[in-house]
Amino acid sequence: MKINKTYFSDVYHFDLEPVEDNRGNFTRFFCKKTLRSLGINFKPKQASFATNIEKHTLRGMHFQLHPNSEQKIISCLRGSIWDVVIDIRKNSQNYSKWFAIELSEKKQNVLYVPRGFAHGYLTLTPNTHIIYIMDEYYNSKYSRGINWNDALIDIKWPTLPSKISSRDKNLPSLSKIW
Repeated sequence: MKINKTYFSDVYHFDLEPVEDNRGNFTRFFCKKTLRSLGINFKPKQASFATNIEKHTLRGMHFQLHPNSEQKIISCLRGSIWDVVIDIRKNSQNYSKWFAIELSEKKQNVLYVPRGFAHGYLTLTPNTHIIYIMDEYYNSKYSRGINWNDALIDIKWPTLPSKISSRDKNLPSLSKIW
């Protein structure tokens, strides 16, 4: 795995390095040793898989409150997505700032999201498949979200979403979360 730093000191993305032969390729997707070298203690508890039929489907911006705050590892296995994280740590110098990256089956890359960040994505192609590995169980009692087009955050989406759930459409702005 090639480790890439981002705008945030504790958010990383990884370029996977497939080993190819006449059968196809084999790629290490998760490596506890690599994460530990970055000071990340990640103990998977749950893996989830999402499919999206239509291009420009938006999911986000989601997070869980303590004690169910979570770290995530995300990859797009089919198609491509514009993946976004927002720093929602109230005492952070980067509070309300965001970072985005295209994750795709072609790029074979992975995004690591630490606790204290909201996460979401916009599909760039139809029929996307996304895998998430989390270090905490989903708990609807602690599940929250921020509106994807919050003016305070001002995410530069590559295009407007054409499909979004009613829940995600009606999420509050960051200023109303705390």
